[in-house]
Amino acid sequence: MGRLEEQGLMATRARMTRFRAVAGGLDQLLSSTSNGLIIFAVAVVSTPQQFGHITVLMTALVAVLGAARGAFGTPLLLKSDQSSDQIRREGSHAMMAALVIGPLLGVAILLVGYGPVGTAAVWLALAAPFVLAQDVLRYVVIAEGRPDQAAIWDGIWCAGTAALLLMSWWGPNEPTISLLVGGWTGLAIIAFIGLVATLRIKPRFRGAMSWLRAGLTHRVRYGVDAGLEQVTVFVILTGVGLLTTPAVTAALRGATAVLAPIGMFGNAIQLIVISESTRLSSQPRQVWHALLRIAIVTGFVTATGGLLLYLLPERFGTYLLGDSWILAAFVLPVVVLEYIASAFSLSLAIYLRTFNRSAEALALKIALSMTMITGATVGAVVFHSAIGVAICLALSTLFVTGIAYALVRPWRPRVRAASVDIAAEGFQGPPTQLIAESIEATSHNGIRLLDGDLDPDHPSPPHEQAPGAEAPFWRSVRVLPVRHWKKLPAIIISRREAGRSAKAALIALWTFVVMGVLVPAVIVQLSGYPKNLYWIGPLLIIAVSAARFAWFMGTGERRLFELIFWCFSYAFLGLAPLAQLLRESWPVTVPRTDTSFAWWGSAITLVGIVAFLIGVGLDRVLQMRRSAANATDVKRQPAEMKETVDYRRMMVLTLAAIALNAYYLSSVGVVQFVKSRDESLQALTSAFAPPNAGIVFRSAVFMSIIVSWVALVRYRREAKIAARRGCPESAGRLNLNLVLIVIVGVLLLNSLNPVSNARYLSGTAVLAIAAALGMFASSFRFRASAYGFLLALLVIFPQADAFRYSREANVKVSNPIEALLTPDYDSFAQIVNGYTIAIRDGIHVGNQALGVILFWIPRALWPGKAYDSGIVIANGRGYSFTNLSAPLWIEFFLNGGWIALVIGMFALGAALHRWDTRLDKELAQYSMPTILGCILPFYMLILLRGSLLQAAPYLFFTLVCAYFVQRRPEKEPDAVPAPFPGLPRWMPAKRLRREELTNSV
Repeated sequence: MGRLEEQGLMATRARMTRFRAVAGGLDQLLSSTSNGLIIFAVAVVSTPQQFGHITVLMTALVAVLGAARGAFGTPLLLKSDQSSDQIRREGSHAMMAALVIGPLLGVAILLVGYGPVGTAAVWLALAAPFVLAQDVLRYVVIAEGRPDQAAIWDGIWCAGTAALLLMSWWGPNEPTISLLVGGWTGLAIIAFIGLVATLRIKPRFRGAMSWLRAGLTHRVRYGVDAGLEQVTVFVILTGVGLLTTPAVTAALRGATAVLAPIGMFGNAIQLIVISESTRLSSQPRQVWHALLRIAIVTGFVTATGGLLLYLLPERFGTYLLGDSWILAAFVLPVVVLEYIASAFSLSLAIYLRTFNRSAEALALKIALSMTMITGATVGAVVFHSAIGVAICLALSTLFVTGIAYALVRPWRPRVRAASVDIAAEGFQGPPTQLIAESIEATSHNGIRLLDGDLDPDHPSPPHEQAPGAEAPFWRSVRVLPVRHWKKLPAIIISRREAGRSAKAALIALWTFVVMGVLVPAVIVQLSGYPKNLYWIGPLLIIAVSAARFAWFMGTGERRLFELIFWCFSYAFLGLAPLAQLLRESWPVTVPRTDTSFAWWGSAITLVGIVAFLIGVGLDRVLQMRRSAANATDVKRQPAEMKETVDYRRMMVLTLAAIALNAYYLSSVGVVQFVKSRDESLQALTSAFAPPNAGIVFRSAVFMSIIVSWVALVRYRREAKIAARRGCPESAGRLNLNLVLIVIVGVLLLNSLNPVSNARYLSGTAVLAIAAALGMFASSFRFRASAYGFLLALLVIFPQADAFRYSREANVKVSNPIEALLTPDYDSFAQIVNGYTIAIRDGIHVGNQALGVILFWIPRALWPGKAYDSGIVIANGRGYSFTNLSAPLWIEFFLNGGWIALVIGMFALGAALHRWDTRLDKELAQYSMPTILGCILPFYMLILLRGSLLQAAPYLFFTLVCAYFVQRRPEKEPDAVPAPFPGLPRWMPAKRLRREELTNSV
């Protein structure tokens, strides 16, 4: 063959490929269009309730049709490279199966639908076998390379259905639903007869069982995969109709019907890509790049078409859906988002099917279906509206698509088995010892992978199996040359790291979707239609807080201080003001809050959060630079273990804490957990005069006992680590330590119980105990604890004040939405009120901060001493109730305006990030933070809510007690005596001398 003849043959093949692609796409478009136009015709002449019923029946028919396409049509496409006789034999058996399933489906439609829609159900039952059989014949002619023949008869069917639609618009007498469905059934019979005459094949019953058993697994997979989409639609519409009303079903079905051309295009692309890729033996990269471009174009067309449809005047929309247009147009923008995500999901599914990865394609479809059904059910129950269900469906599609791309990663080439000459490599053992797991990477540690080739010296052989047939199991096993064995551990580690990265991305994605999208959507839906735009500010606060929270949830960094900061920002300054502004209802303790200043409250909060994030980012950069500068040795050196608790000082503090607590209990009552909060406060006021002295004394009692208990636990943990390193502590000390832990723990639970104390104090004690016992020891525990803490902050926190006024629990609210309107969540309103009095009365620079620093000076000696910022704001606004919060944002603002706010939050972000980094190392070494690390992160919730002056005594005594028990660094000569050079540096000198005396004896 000459060069010109070869070029002519290649050109002819290219033209034939383009012709088959265009004809196949046109046929699929015409076939799907006829199914869509009949829905529009029925919608025009029916009420929304009737339309909701008839669409459920038609969806059932389309669902079975989709399953038949997968079970019978896809195997036909995979035989596109075989002879015409083989294709026709497959088609005869498939036609037989369709004619058996069709009547059974018709009976089911008749039994279920005759009551609601009458004669229309009879026509649909009659159409079922012909629709299924005609669709099988379409796949036969497409596999033979003659899609134009199918396009002719599907074109007749489509033209007739379009005439029925025109009749519903401009008919002299409005046609009935039965007439339209009957006409569509007649057209289906005509298209079936036409394809039978073209192909001249008939159902084949001989050998049916052998045909069914051959490739049964793949038929089931493809059938479930193809039909699951429409089955999911059927289940969703049926379930939503049962949980809500037929009008909601009509709205959802109408919105999807007007976007039906997008789904038609996706099915057409599947027919083209699978058959042509099989016929041309295309490589995975080529197929994926083509599908990615198609997905991008499809998403753009969907967004543009959805916008045009949304802007379509109502009088034109009624030509498409009749009275159901108004309902469908309302949910159309959300459905457009769902369809864009579905376009990328469909591209990935087509990619998997093209290379016969049917199990993965089925897993993707099942995950998408189950998630969508769950989302639709939740939306129907919670929102009870079409827009709520549509939002849940869109979120479900986005979530599953993101997971699928993170796991499959189709942009990375799959490595095929490499042929290896074992004898040439000098390997004497059995070949099974060369088995290694699959590697998905383009290059790693010098191993070159060229589009699937493991090694350039041993390129992959061409496909030996039949195109479209699944490779046997042994071909999925990857073989590495012996010379690459030494690189295998690094490759496996790389794969594990990639898996962890995908897991981290999924955790972060799901966390943000729930916190940043789903929860605000629920609040917006339950709070009613917004009457202003003030709620946009809290929505931005929610988005930023949820994003940062999701970030370190995904990475698994144990950042205790940031955990509390972002939980407070999310709940108190995001969700609470969102509900309050949407319902236009402020907490009863802050009446007359000026809503017009809500923008300024949001601005103060957002500026503070951004400054905090900048501080966090700067400290992270500085830490990375320091780590790079100090990385002089590539080998990881074991972290040096140090004793952080001084035993003698710890014992002194413990005995002092027990004595102070005993005196306190003798004054206010021994058993504290049987008293309400008001009773405990009255007893304190009666026992100590003036009242401020009693508050300061209680601060010393409470914080000394918390610090002493944490110090005892820390000392015991360090002693156990020392014992494992060969320096055991004496049994007497450990026994005494255990007894003191129990005694101090009982006193701690009695004095700081959640019944007779403020929730913030008792919560600090509970979380400090949990942190000391290892609640944050691993990334998994940290994530679980963080999610639990956030949930408790929204659900349990409002109810934890039930014993404030009496010994009997007083439940204030019945659901979390109402709780966001209670005085517990007055923080945002106080920021707004603080800004109001700041611009009215002016800012007294540093006045509030000076009062916090010098809190210990009695007011009798300092008459001009500043009051709590919460009291200042309450007095400025004329409130009778003054025990209000003053968040840290407004504290900074009242002390120096915007400058103090930015500088203060920036410094706080940098300092807390550095502290969190140290605590993460402590958790890695000791499974618990330091003494202050167990207490201050959770006490920071009080500092963030404010007022600072009110929280200052507890903070002061916490710092003093922790500093007192901290071990001071010893002199270098005494740290490691010469006789014991091999012992750890952190071992005390006196303990070394004790060991020396023991050894000498």
